[in-house]
Parts: sequence; C-alpha cells; structure tokens
Amino acid sequence: MSDASHSTRFLSRKPLMVTGLLLMVSGALAYFWIYVRPVPHDMPDTVSPDALHAALTPDPSLPIDIAHTDVLVIAACTLRQDRMGVYGHKYPTTPFLDRLASQGVVFEEHFSQTPWTRPAMGALFTGKWPRQLKLDNPGAGKGFTAVLHPDHTLIAEVMASQGYTAVGAVANPNLKTRFGFSQGFSAYFEPEGTYKERTPIPTADEVVNNLLSMAAEVPLDQRLYARINVLDTHLPQKYTRRYLKLFDAQPQRLAKYDAALRTVDAELARLFTELRAVRPNLLVLFAADHGEGLYLPRHHGPEHGNYVYRTTTQTPWIVYHPALPEPGRRIRGRSMNVDVLPTIADLLGISSPASVNGASQKAAILAQTTAAAHIYAYSETFFRKRHLSMVYDGQHQLIRTYTKPTETGPYTDQMFTAADWEGNTDVLLDEPAQASHLADMLTQWEALSLVLSANGPDVVNDNVDESTDDMLKALGYVD
Repeated sequence: MSDASHSTRFLSRKPLMVTGLLLMVSGALAYFWIYVRPVPHDMPDTVSPDALHAALTPDPSLPIDIAHTDVLVIAACTLRQDRMGVYGHKYPTTPFLDRLASQGVVFEEHFSQTPWTRPAMGALFTGKWPRQLKLDNPGAGKGFTAVLHPDHTLIAEVMASQGYTAVGAVANPNLKTRFGFSQGFSAYFEPEGTYKERTPIPTADEVVNNLLSMAAEVPLDQRLYARINVLDTHLPQKYTRRYLKLFDAQPQRLAKYDAALRTVDAELARLFTELRAVRPNLLVLFAADHGEGLYLPRHHGPEHGNYVYRTTTQTPWIVYHPALPEPGRRIRGRSMNVDVLPTIADLLGISSPASVNGASQKAAILAQTTAAAHIYAYSETFFRKRHLSMVYDGQHQLIRTYTKPTETGPYTDQMFTAADWEGNTDVLLDEPAQASHLADMLTQWEALSLVLSANGPDVVNDNVDESTDDMLKALGYVD
C-alpha cells in the first residue's frame, strides 16, 4: 500500500480520534465535577452562595395569609433528628437546613405518630392519629395494602378548597396515588416501573426536578401549594459519591447515611432557592415521617418500624417564612406531626377540618409563646407482628410493648429519662409515681384511638400491583 493511501486513511480516522479523545476528556471532567470535586463543609454546592443568601434574606413586609402566601411542605423519609447539624450533629450533613433553621423556627421536642411511612405520612398530612386512619392497626388488612380512605382530608385538599393549585412529587411508593395520597393535587409525580426495569425509587434530584417543573406550570398570580417527599436516607441509601468523603471517619453505615442526608440537603437547597426566586412570599415546613435505628445504639436495630425509641419517633420540624419574628428561635415543649395541618391553616387564617387531632403551633411560630402546645407526645406502631406505643413528657419516655399485636394487651411497660436518649436504663421501678402517671396517660390515649378507629370509615385495601410490590420489597417493607 502506498504512503499516500496510509496518509489518506489516517486523515479519515483523525476526526473520529479527536472526537473520541474529546468524549474521554469530557467524561473525565464530568466525573470529576459530579463525584470528585472538593465539597465545602458549610455550604451546599448545588447553589451559589449569593443565590442562597438572597433566598434566605428576611422581608418583614411580606404577609402570612391566605391571599398572598405560597406554601412548601417538605416531608423527608427516614430522617433521624440527631444526624442534623441544627440538632447537634458534629458532621456537616445539613448546611442548608441549618441555615433555613437560623432564619426560621426549630421545634426541639417534635414527634412522629408512628415509625413507618404510610401511617406516619397519613398523620402528618391529615392531622389525625394513625389508628383513626386505619393505616396501622390490626384492622388494616395486610397493613401494606391499606389505603387512606377518601373521607380523610389531606392538606392538599384544604389548600385546593381555598383556591391554591396543589402539586406534589414523591419518592416513597407508600405515598402513591393507589394508596390515597394524591387527593387534592392537580399534578402528582410518583415512582413508576418495576424493579427489573429501572431503579424503582426516584432520587432527591429527580423529585426536585419534577416538582420545579410542575410548579413552573402554575401562573405566578395563582397561589401554590407544593409538597415534596425525598427518600435518599432510607435503606438502601442513595447518595452523591463526592459527599461520602466528608464522613469517612465514621463506620460505613453511618457514613452512607450522612452522605445521603447531605445529598437531600443539597437538593432541597436548590429547590428552595429556585422556588423563592419566583415566589418570594413562601412559607416552608420541613418535617419527617420517622427516624432510623442505624444500630445506634445497637438495640435500636438497623431500620425502623419495629421500635418506638426516640431515634425513630423524635423527628425534626423547621418552619420558615421571610417575615417571621425573632428568627432562629428554638421551641421547647412537645409538638407532633399531627400539628402540621392545623398549624398551616391557622397561620393562613383558615379553618382546619373538624376531625383533626393535632393542635396549631401558630403562637410559638409567631413568638407569642415560648413553648409548644402539648404536654405529652404519643407514638405507636403495629409494624408486621409487633405492637408498641409510647408517651413522652419532656422528662421521661414510657414505652409499652405488647406481647401480641393486639390493641388491648397484655403488655409490659418500661420508662427512660429524657437524658437517656438511647433507652439503656429502665427507671420504671425507681420512679413509680411518674411511671404510673405516664402509663395512665398512654392508656387514655390508646382508648381514645380505639374509639376514633371504631367510629371512622371502614378499612380500604388495594390489590398492590407488581411494580409497587417490588418497590416495597426493595425498601424492606415486604419480605
């Protein structure tokens, strides 16, 4: 073959070689940008510092009312309160949420009503006890097939009745339309597909993208109610790899959890910054359905649902608005997820549904009082074959463990001091008067729950499709 032929062939391949080289360089740069680039400890790297500063700038002139205020409810799954910086964690898991809290109000003794998603989110979004919703009791069929009855009113329905356009994006399959959680929404993104077809659980960036897209379709002269659910901290955790190096001094199970939490925080920073840029009068409520055991301590187990220790029942609650008085306040006293709906309604000046069990925390949010509205916080679980309940009064936590998953007993009680977060030392016999009092309060609450359950609508069950069943299996809900 002649030298000219070799030259011609080389020249014809040269553009392909250059293209291949450029693709390799681009891929390497993309990999570096996504996974390897340095991560600031105290700043989310999904938004610019200037943009976040502008989004968090107070504006006392903005009213909180039904006519002018847009509302964003962030409902995180499996988010343990003590892994957040604002609640004392020493690692940089939540730089955005810490900043949001510094410009808002933090409830320190806030509790979920049950440590697994479907009944916990039901309580959060309806303001009703889980047993009244029949999503978590022996009468709920197979438990994982139970549907939120349409007679129960969600926050989205309350807001839609007041002229709001409601949009929602969820990652947890427990919140899918088939389980009743899209009532009141005009647009709703939920996970689809089977486990074999694709990753079944959307990551935080995906649900944030979908919520922002839906919100962009709502004209700015219409009030917006937006609800988002993120799931990255749930086993198996999903996290952006570059965050893992921030936490590698810890055991791997904790490092992965913290990296997933940092991933959620970064995406929520992006959501908040972009949303407030176009809707400055924004009321934000950040809460979680429950915490996680993390084998921290060991007897709390790796996950949730089976126990009612404070690691799985004491959850974060942060409320933000640019016109809140005395931003950065921390509220003592008990608050609960059932308070979210009546609090939103009261802040906006509208009525809650008559059957709500929670209480408004408006007075604490507006600095009219320094304490939350409750003396006692309650939680219970009927997860699989276990039934536990608990009451907490700020000084002690009493945990009731039933021998069988019945509603009436037999059971045994234990009591732990508030300082004993891990539940290591049972002081029930050492403080009999306090134990008897808390046991009576818990018995009264359980009796009320039985009455409300008996008077509520019948259990509704769904024939769960293969796709949803695969998702529930992937999350450990179904064996």
